[in-house]
Amino acid sequence: MQVEWAMHVGLHQHPEWYPTLTEDSSFEEFQHRLYTGAQSGSEDNDCPEPCCHDSLPGERCFEDMEWAKLYGIHDEELNHIYPPTLTNESDLAEYQAYLHLCYPGRCPEPCKATEVHANYLASGAVECPGGDETR
Repeated sequence: MQVEWAMHVGLHQHPEWYPTLTEDSSFEEFQHRLYTGAQSGSEDNDCPEPCCHDSLPGERCFEDMEWAKLYGIHDEELNHIYPPTLTNESDLAEYQAYLHLCYPGRCPEPCKATEVHANYLASGAVECPGGDETR
């Protein structure tokens, strides 16, 4: 996996590729650096397809996930749209997977396998806020 290689090998062999990262940087910080197009020590320097990225604080997707979890699923006008598997106890990756299906340009696919994505694969459709149905 590129993230593991970057953390344990790349950082030491090519510190110039990771100017903002240290040995104390998290997996997510390395993953974000690779996702945003930084050199990864591989020939193509890109995330492998399908490219995944777990959204981080400060990113629009992260803000959308938090809003959906804190407010969206509780909003009487919207809560019927969200998959019933999404609750205030759900992992943020579940929200990211849902938002990725609705807004792939705003939210990348999370790296963790999710129930939301598995249900989409089984049904072929997902209802999105605004009445849109994707795929």
